Amino acid sequence: MPYLNDLIKAQLKGGYTKQQIKQFLARKGYPPTAVAQVDKVILSDLLGNKIPKKFSSKPFIWAILLIGAVFVAYLAVPFFSKQLTENIIKEQESDKEITARFNSDFCNSLIPENISTVQVNEYVSTYHINGSKGKNVRWVASERPPAEFSLFEGPQVFFVYSGNEFEGCGYRQEIENKEIINELKDELGLPDSCKGKQMHRSQVPYEFYNRINLYLVESEEKIIRSTIFAIPKFFLPSFLRATICSSGSIPHP
Repeated sequence: MPYLNDLIKAQLKGGYTKQQIKQFLARKGYPPTAVAQVDKVILSDLLGNKIPKKFSSKPFIWAILLIGAVFVAYLAVPFFSKQLTENIIKEQESDKEITARFNSDFCNSLIPENISTVQVNEYVSTYHINGSKGKNVRWVASERPPAEFSLFEGPQVFFVYSGNEFEGCGYRQEIENKEIINELKDELGLPDSCKGKQMHRSQVPYEFYNRINLYLVESEEKIIRSTIFAIPKFFLPSFLRATICSSGSIPHP
């Protein structure tokens, strides 16, 4: 009844009271529902004809989830920090254990007796046992290491230290027994084209050190073998792969 609402609003603006408008409508024969419309019009005006919007719960839910995530992260930081600290401590303890177990005396026990008894002296070197450049590197060896890293031209026996930390040891053998040379060639799968080239066997990991054997075929009558025993973190054999001569994969010894 838009016209009725307009009529009621006009009467209200004219200064008539609610009761006077109701009496007027009743005298004019309007039904009770029309008379009751006066109250609705007045209420509508009081509210400014604005209908309250429905409350949305989504922003509230997202806010709760965000607060919850921040709280969980706050609780998790000390836990992960503790785990990280424990892992670092374990690694440090593991390094200490390796250093304690893999020392020069133990390494010396891995070298053949006829070589381990060779007299040694201390030399200052510019490279570590893995060939990488270094400072304060000591080689306790049967002779001075070459200026350029080469295990095939190096000392017959050597022990290497980074400062006071032991890196590892090794020895070099010249094999001139033809029978042994032929056995090695068959075992290693060395073709004749390997003469004068370096080849290496796969690195063999043990509990707290690594071993690697390197071979250089100088001639049909001579093979040079260098063996290294080193702590894993000092042993990066990538430089040894530069000139490999092999007909396929090489088995562990």
